[in-house]
Amino acid sequence: MDCFKWWGIITVQDKDCRKVFEQHPNAAKMTTAKFGWESIWFTVTWTIWLARNEKIFKQKEVDRRKLLEMVQLRAFNWIKGKRGGCYFSLSDWIQYPAGCLKFNCDSKRKDKGQAANSVKSPV
Repeated sequence: MDCFKWWGIITVQDKDCRKVFEQHPNAAKMTTAKFGWESIWFTVTWTIWLARNEKIFKQKEVDRRKLLEMVQLRAFNWIKGKRGGCYFSLSDWIQYPAGCLKFNCDSKRKDKGQAANSVKSPV
């Protein structure tokens, strides 16, 4: 829920993790939007998985604030690494993530009629 709050999204989540996992990738149907949306989802899943393993195998306590920080950092690095030409900073990303990911709804650039990157500079 902390990640949804970070994005400014109000939602009701099912307690069944499988249902949440199955529902989430369908939130963005457009190809360009899916990259950003799925990047966040996979980052959340990976971070929770690693924290779970730390708790089970190393008896480390899980701090929700630290988990959110790791999600923010991992998602930032993943998106910046996968999409060249990203002009937003980590502080921009943490303060206003939706402003860093601009989704071109028709998947075309006005001037070229070609598929556009989903990651653009902040507003």
